[in-house]
Amino acid sequence: RLRITVANGDRLRCHALARDVPISIGGEHFSITCAGIDLGCFDFILGVDFLRTLGPILWDFDALLMTFWRLGRRIRWDRLGGAAPAVPHLQLAAASQEAEHPLLDPLLQQHSD
Repeated sequence: RLRITVANGDRLRCHALARDVPISIGGEHFSITCAGIDLGCFDFILGVDFLRTLGPILWDFDALLMTFWRLGRRIRWDRLGGAAPAVPHLQLAAASQEAEHPLLDPLLQQHSD
């Protein structure tokens, strides 16, 4: 009966919970808790609970870059495993085609720039 609140405010049903799951990101090893939810087109999302464990983070969303300190070392993640991003408003427009939010399309059109 666990529900997870996602970025848009929706609360999704959690199908399963796995604790102490070992993952490796950019050569750094972590142990995380994973919640099984339907993410649509995403395989995996690192949530606030995980990001909070990294401490202060410097983000550059134009370069898709994040840096933080871990165990006395500066860690830099730069587009790990990802392709070059599409234009943000095109991503939003594409996402809105599949969404169940009828007000999203007019809002995207209004702010297309």
